[in-house]
Amino acid sequence: MDHFTKFVNDRKEIKAKCNYCDKELFCDPYKNRTTSLRAHMNSCKTTLMRLKRLNYK
Repeated sequence: MDHFTKFVNDRKEIKAKCNYCDKELFCDPYKNRTTSLRAHMNSCKTTLMRLKRLNYK
């Protein structure tokens, strides 16, 4: 399952958009690496799990 959709914006910057919350993050493999994507994925998934728990109660 893909967590992000990769795209290039008007400024020719390589970015990724979270498929859960639509937040845009930089993801150029030479400039930004993937640390921010990994950190966001973990925090975003945690938030989704909390919301699921609240809905099931």
